Amino acid sequence: MNQFTGVFSVKIDGKDYELAPTFDAMECFVDSAGMSEREAFEKITEGKYSSSLIVSVIHAGVMGAHWRSNRVTPKIERRVLGELIMRDGVTDFVEIAVKFLMFAIVPYSRAAKQFEEVEKDVDEKKST
Repeated sequence: MNQFTGVFSVKIDGKDYELAPTFDAMECFVDSAGMSEREAFEKITEGKYSSSLIVSVIHAGVMGAHWRSNRVTPKIERRVLGELIMRDGVTDFVEIAVKFLMFAIVPYSRAAKQFEEVEKDVDEKKST
């Protein structure tokens, strides 16, 4: 992850994808999820998320990287990505979804610090 740009990668079905929290990515997310970034962040950190919500977050990140790279970075259809995420296990992507939303909501320099705290909370909720 590049903590200064908020861009990081995730492995899905054995392949690396780059996620970028761009404005276009967040518009894509709001359109597909029907909620704001903050609403999604709260739901996920409270453990009240659906598979569809996690897929929407990851897909928005992939599309953000695609648009950010001037369409050089490959894109993937949401439905296809959802199938791959379901195969790998949705819970494996909760942490990355939180991280992506954190970088979309908070300025990158603060997000890097705050993510560590949120990561602890998510881990604690997973273990209970």
